[in-house]
Amino acid sequence: MTTFKRRVFSSVVSGGGIAFRAPVVFSALFSVLNFGFAVTLSPPVVQSGVVSFTFDSAPNQLLVVQSSTALTSGWTDVAYRQGNGSTMSYSTPVAGQQQFFRVKVAPAQLLNLLPAAPSLVSGAVSLPDAVAGEGYLAVIGPDLTGLPPYTLTVSGSAPDGTALVITNNQTGNASVQVVANPAQLVAGQRRQFNVMVTDSASATTTRVYDLRVVAPPPRLTSTALVLKSGEAANIQLAASGGTGPLTWSLASGSLPEGMSIMSGGVVRGTPSANASERNEDGRYTNVIEIADSFTERVTGAPAPRRTSNPLPMLVRLSYVLNIHALRDNGPSLQDTCNHCHGQGFTPDIDTPSALAIINVNSGSGGLCGTSRVYIAPGSLTNSLIYRKITAPPCGERMPFGGPYLSEQRIGRVMRWILELTPQDTD
Repeated sequence: MTTFKRRVFSSVVSGGGIAFRAPVVFSALFSVLNFGFAVTLSPPVVQSGVVSFTFDSAPNQLLVVQSSTALTSGWTDVAYRQGNGSTMSYSTPVAGQQQFFRVKVAPAQLLNLLPAAPSLVSGAVSLPDAVAGEGYLAVIGPDLTGLPPYTLTVSGSAPDGTALVITNNQTGNASVQVVANPAQLVAGQRRQFNVMVTDSASATTTRVYDLRVVAPPPRLTSTALVLKSGEAANIQLAASGGTGPLTWSLASGSLPEGMSIMSGGVVRGTPSANASERNEDGRYTNVIEIADSFTERVTGAPAPRRTSNPLPMLVRLSYVLNIHALRDNGPSLQDTCNHCHGQGFTPDIDTPSALAIINVNSGSGGLCGTSRVYIAPGSLTNSLIYRKITAPPCGERMPFGGPYLSEQRIGRVMRWILELTPQDTD
């Protein structure tokens, strides 16, 4: 059962004068309710229309001064004091009416700031990471166990590009908002700042907050790879973001035959002839995974962030490996053409060098005149060999008298020509 102790001092203020109810003159009826604690009071003092009184306190006490215009009802809180073991005081103007006061003693309300975790070894609270180039908002405020209104103050500084904005201060909704300008955040910065909250009972709590700015997760920036059968490749893939070093791997798909990907992001090897003939287009859609060396913000333990991005690859046809050489379903020009066009015929089909037919003029003899070249890189219309095996503008379709090349074999010639660049020699 709750017990209480009461001491009463009384008088009435009315009509601009004082009416006496007791041997001592006071400005109000004064009552103390003591819930489980002993409280020592001083008699109230009235001076210049202000009533004042003091009372003792102890740690872990919450002392609530209440006021009412009736002794038995209508009590409202008018002040709070957080006990600290010393004498406390209260004063207020008194109007020309009967007024009652009392002090209620209860266990102290805990005052806290949120978030209160996770905590670093130092005791600072680690806020969620801000990411360079992205918006950020974290809210710090009292957990409402104290007595509003709350007053917030900050000291120290947050990382560049962030601001500590106090909103609704000295209300029950006071908070500190940590906001960022994405363009000004600098990856790698880490700073600490203090937030202090004081409530109506003068209770105070301070927390240290830790905020770091990290790079965004890694992202593949290489958009496509173009390889060629028989040509060695050693290509470093490119990425943005992430906390280095980065680790690369093939997440799905299959690399061209003869190629591999190193953990450092290098695609290395020599594509085979088969690699360029795959699906008759030599195209691959692989998914590359990148893992960074990110660490957990509280423990510092590895917590790599992983992203996967598609990386299209094209393996171009090689003249020496895919067009000239004997291949299943290949045009195999060294066999298809040589039995009619012997050695020394322009172009020199007998040699596997594409230089013998790329941009080589057809000469002055024959039915096709001098205005044509055998192979014009990137142009089917201007490539005489392609025209001769499909719909010749002059002379007979080749191979002479048939059988003509299949669509698959013609398709490889077409691909090779269209994939050629002016710098190609094969």
